[in-house]
Amino acid sequence: MNFARSFGARSAALLLQVVQLTGCGDDGSTSNGSEDLGGHVDGGLDGSAGENHDASQGDGDGDHVSMGSDSGLDGSMSDAGSLADAATDHSGDASSELDAQADAATGDDAATGDDEVDAGPVTCDDACPFDLCAGAKCAVTKLADPQGGARDIAVIAGDLYWVTSNKIVSCTASSCPPGGNEVGGPGGGHSFLTLAATRVAGVDYLFTADNQFQLGLARFTPDSHSMESWADAEFNAGPLAVSGDVVVWGDGGYTYRTSATSTGRTTVMNVAPAMTGYTYSFGPTPNSVAVDGTNVYSSSGTDVYKCPVNDTCLTDPSPVADVSLPNVVALAAPGGTLYALGGSPFSAEGPEKLWAVPSGGGSPTLLDERVPDDAFWYHTYVLLADDDSLYWSSFNGNIYTCARDACHAKVLVQGAKVRAMVQDANYIYWLTPDADAVYRVAKP
Repeated sequence: MNFARSFGARSAALLLQVVQLTGCGDDGSTSNGSEDLGGHVDGGLDGSAGENHDASQGDGDGDHVSMGSDSGLDGSMSDAGSLADAATDHSGDASSELDAQADAATGDDAATGDDEVDAGPVTCDDACPFDLCAGAKCAVTKLADPQGGARDIAVIAGDLYWVTSNKIVSCTASSCPPGGNEVGGPGGGHSFLTLAATRVAGVDYLFTADNQFQLGLARFTPDSHSMESWADAEFNAGPLAVSGDVVVWGDGGYTYRTSATSTGRTTVMNVAPAMTGYTYSFGPTPNSVAVDGTNVYSSSGTDVYKCPVNDTCLTDPSPVADVSLPNVVALAAPGGTLYALGGSPFSAEGPEKLWAVPSGGGSPTLLDERVPDDAFWYHTYVLLADDDSLYWSSFNGNIYTCARDACHAKVLVQGAKVRAMVQDANYIYWLTPDADAVYRVAKP
């Protein structure tokens, strides 16, 4: 499957291609039989949309996405993440093995100033990825060659992991061959979609949501290379976020909470995290849930809802803002403030909007708005936040950044074309749309 196809600038052409690709009938099946990209956008929650799959597809590269009735984005609406917490920083320094390997290969020492990186691509004396330099050195480093099939990435203690449809793969300085090193996975019959890392009581864990049937959530422990089924789902799962011991995830009907150290799930909200952005933008990482120390957040596509992190809100979840936040495709919750990326971003003419709203509720503040002048097929919206800054991917293929306390967006990497994106203390990492490379760039 060619993940790198680009499409025209006009929204009419985009919608036509989407209809041709998804080919959804009344039963949610796809016309070409090779991959299920949507199910019922406006389907009910009777389970039919989540069960209409050919089991033989689970060990291929096709992505299976099934939505419930809350998944529609006003008829045109991911994963997605937010994966603001998807990469957990446990080292954050240039002494990690993967850092040392990359630094030796490219001379990248992360000493990039604001003017050098934020100015966007410049001409380098050497052949640097994306022509992006920090002085005489390359600012962007290619870390790995997954050789296709990768769907999401995570970073633990400087080591890179990615997930394919049915396995976990790692890449370290001592062993990073093309295609990586398979470290875990159950084999066929699965369709892993998202990946998130967390550390609890000194132990690292990776969680992945399974978009095949109702297989739900799996946990991988890198220290023991053990893969365990962790929680089942009502529909096909996808959106995923973690914070400490709390794993928040969703399927085509509900938003769930799971402990990183105890199996099972609690249904938090009768809100299906929006995944139709996946169908329209072909982004592989649903980032439409988030969690902080106070709340669980979930975007239905028509609004963003919250529920206290240790509670359930099955009958009446509260909107996080006093006005609707439509078509939100990515969330980030660093604590105190919820950030939301949305608008009408599924064509070259559609405005993308970045909002901030107090986590306890209130009026949203519009931080950034842009109308992409180009659009790329199979692209994902991801929004990350650290203590000081925001980082997000646009439908135009660029990675942007701005300060949380005064957002003036700047291009961090032009033409990155993000499929998945995570962070640690010093770097932004991203996977390309055709899953053939993982790059990193130093935070400004």
